[in-house]
Amino acid sequence: MAGSTVGHVDVQPLDEDGVLAVTLGTVAWLVAFAVLFLFFRADLQANGSEWWLTVCLVGAGLGVAGRWYTVRRREAYRRARETHG
Repeated sequence: MAGSTVGHVDVQPLDEDGVLAVTLGTVAWLVAFAVLFLFFRADLQANGSEWWLTVCLVGAGLGVAGRWYTVRRREAYRRARETHG
């Protein structure tokens, strides 16, 4: 690597507060639950794998909690910016 230079590039975060990412993840868990329940429930029952429905619901529940947290954090960021310029 003779003659190469290293530069610094400022990269802005795509989603600094995480609300969108958590929301999309929660929706994905709900969609997974709906698909498994509506189209694969008989297969899950036959194989003793109905616990996957519970996994989807727990994922969605954690997503709801995560969304509550990230929305509160985003609001705190906004208040801090307003008060500290």
